[in-house]
Amino acid sequence: MAIHMPMTNDEARFSIASSKEAKNLSIGESMMLDYIVPMAMKAILQLGVPDILGKASGPTTVEQIVSQLKCKSSTDAAVNLQRILSFLARKGVFTVSSDCQYPLTDLGEMFASNHEFSLVPYAKLLVHNAVLEPFKYLPGGILTNSVPRDAAHGLSIYAEHPQYPDWAATFNTGLVGSTQIIAGRVAAEYPGFKTVKSVVDVGGGLGLPFVSLSLSTPIFEASIRSTSCSCLGTSNSGYAYGFHLVS
Repeated sequence: MAIHMPMTNDEARFSIASSKEAKNLSIGESMMLDYIVPMAMKAILQLGVPDILGKASGPTTVEQIVSQLKCKSSTDAAVNLQRILSFLARKGVFTVSSDCQYPLTDLGEMFASNHEFSLVPYAKLLVHNAVLEPFKYLPGGILTNSVPRDAAHGLSIYAEHPQYPDWAATFNTGLVGSTQIIAGRVAAEYPGFKTVKSVVDVGGGLGLPFVSLSLSTPIFEASIRSTSCSCLGTSNSGYAYGFHLVS
């Protein structure tokens, strides 16, 4: 007489999983682990790894990268850094050579601070604690009809800038970097700007889009409107952004 031992939870889980369930399980677990990518990127940006590799005269090993960092234990640091670099290599930031060197890919080069279209300022903005902290308040925001960011910091995003100049600098530098990249592509790809006589940049701040537009289109008049305003017929005071074109 055969004795049937009860299956463990893991065994039962895999025995009943169809191919569809197995696929969804993989997708679901990947979704929950997606937060690791920005945290790993935050680590290498704070350590300056892309800049070290960008300035290197040739192939660079993990040990050579660690030698340029102030590490308590170079051996342990090399092991831990290699794990991060190997993980990000799977995301296309680095490649892995047979002798465990990690050259930057074309994508990875954009995370070096001296790249023409550097993503560093915008990346540092997105992984800043001031941006991440409000996510803990999302459930409460839904239940209490409150703004998660205001609940996390006690102030709106613009109201807190005078009190936290370091955060304000990160915020402004990040948006400037993003604007320069996006505006350049808009100017190059959108043909409508070639026929306009006047452009008004609403909420334009420093007017950086005009710099890109002026390099490729003959705009006769450009003006900026960067003031607090009431948007979309609501009573909430905020910042509007967009272009108004006159042909």
